[in-house]
Amino acid sequence: MRSGSPNDAFVLDDDGRITPVNTVIEGIVGILFHGGVETVLFRQWKAFIAWTELVQFLRGNTSWGEMTRVGFEK
Repeated sequence: MRSGSPNDAFVLDDDGRITPVNTVIEGIVGILFHGGVETVLFRQWKAFIAWTELVQFLRGNTSWGEMTRVGFEK
């Protein structure tokens, strides 16, 4: 554990560990960043792929091939 100056703030975790507030803030910022990336990029990409595949399905495009069920027993 690093030793901080008397002005550093710490948070007591549920496990009894002492964590610097800077680390907690970095974690919160990281979570908010990844939430924003998911909202802005991933969901739009997922919607684009779904619509593209729907159009291909409605046109009868089966270029991806046929899937055969194998099951658990061979």
